[in-house]
Amino acid sequence: MSYQIREALPEESAEVAELFRRSRLHFLPYLPILHSVEEDREYFRETVFVDNTVNVAVHSKTGRIIAFIAFESGHLNHLYIAPEHVRCGLGEALLETARIENDSLELWVFQENEPAIAFYRKHGFEVIKSTDGADNEERCPDHKMLWSSI
Repeated sequence: MSYQIREALPEESAEVAELFRRSRLHFLPYLPILHSVEEDREYFRETVFVDNTVNVAVHSKTGRIIAFIAFESGHLNHLYIAPEHVRCGLGEALLETARIENDSLELWVFQENEPAIAFYRKHGFEVIKSTDGADNEERCPDHKMLWSSI
């Protein structure tokens, strides 16, 4: 599969929001659905695309966004891949774009999301804190993970 990684354009926020929702529904079916499609679009347009660097992987043939990462100084906030494109190297390639710009990265991952935890461990992240989920919107147990190049 051929793809290009580049910085997302502001007008792509709705497509990124759609990928976020589709990926979460597929990979994290145990999470409650707390927001409407329009609320997701607004969140990505007005928060994620404003506060983060957002990089996308674009399929070379279709031109569709098939994965994205959103990060800000020291924090990886989102890494989502279209279900049909998992295990193609997209996650690793996008993660590298965040590592280039940061000496360390923290992230939160749901404890039940074992494939993601395994992915992050494989790429040098360690669990530094675990919670019962009382402080996250979904109220699901989670881990805080850290990667550092130093």
